[in-house]
Amino acid sequence: MRAMVEMAIAQTDVARSARTPDFTAGLMADLKADPFMVRPTATMTLPIWREKISEAISSADSRRFAAQARLSAEQIGMAAELAQMLFMIREADQMLAYIDESALPNMRTRSVRPRQAMGQDVGFCLSGRAATDELDMRLERVDVRREREAGLADLASFVASMCQQ
Repeated sequence: MRAMVEMAIAQTDVARSARTPDFTAGLMADLKADPFMVRPTATMTLPIWREKISEAISSADSRRFAAQARLSAEQIGMAAELAQMLFMIREADQMLAYIDESALPNMRTRSVRPRQAMGQDVGFCLSGRAATDELDMRLERVDVRREREAGLADLASFVASMCQQ
């Protein structure tokens, strides 16, 4: 994208320089002639097609502005993609912290084992349900961990691709 912007700027400069006339001066020598002859020469190119040159300038300016706009849009898109990846990783970290610090410890304290240790009668269904809930929470933790690792891998590949450009 930057190369396109620089190319458009160069085209604008070339079009602007075509607006000014070119001057050349020199000497022509005829070495074969018996009396040595030297003739001065001078030329000047006039920009006759002023409308065409002004159109070329405006076209080059338009291409430059379009390239700059595409570059800005690309940068905004990359920033949004980076922010989205960072948000997903942060969300997964918060969910892992909740599961590890709050959900699993609360399930253990409310589970059947403390009730059984105190001698309370616990039915078979309640015992199986508590174990299933704890396993479901552990599976949820594994899923969140997998999402977090996938997000980190995506972020690493995104940063690596940016460094190569």
